[in-house]
Amino acid sequence: MRQHPQVNARLPGLAGKRLLLDPSDLPFAFVLELTDSDPRIEVVAQDDDPKLPIDATVRGALADLISLAEGRVDGDALFFSRRLSVSGEMELIVAVRNAMDGAAIGLERLLLGPIGGPFRSLGFRALRRLAQGHTRLEADLALLAAAVTASLREELARQAVTLQRLQQEIGDERRAPRRARHREGPEVARR
Repeated sequence: MRQHPQVNARLPGLAGKRLLLDPSDLPFAFVLELTDSDPRIEVVAQDDDPKLPIDATVRGALADLISLAEGRVDGDALFFSRRLSVSGEMELIVAVRNAMDGAAIGLERLLLGPIGGPFRSLGFRALRRLAQGHTRLEADLALLAAAVTASLREELARQAVTLQRLQQEIGDERRAPRRARHREGPEVARR
């Protein structure tokens, strides 16, 4: 926020509001408390309840939250694809989103700001590789999960067909004796 004061300047009247930023793939979350000057950020364990009430929550994978902060991805697209969930005061979420639009926030610049000289470019390359590795790992894990669950989905589909067939047979059996008894009933009565 110090490197992007225009973001805080676009948030008038929201002092005291608290936004929980919850990376779902990390064991901790961030509570952003807006103030009139410098907003405060508190790191909390995901299992812990923050000391003060939370006004709104944004939850998603760390890579998605970073991409959202950097303006590289559309928040609506993440929300409707169920990769991002929001709850609480929507006015607060929309205000923060609008304040961040066009701020040109770059995680690399934020993390490597104090580093200068040749180490800065080395740091940029290392961060890019780390991000690419995380993205690749995430894609590989998704592929592995799809492969593991594919056979389970096939088995569930087979079981659903078997269950439907058995329910049909049970229904046929329940109806058959009644028809037979109903047909036999009048004949027995005539004798």
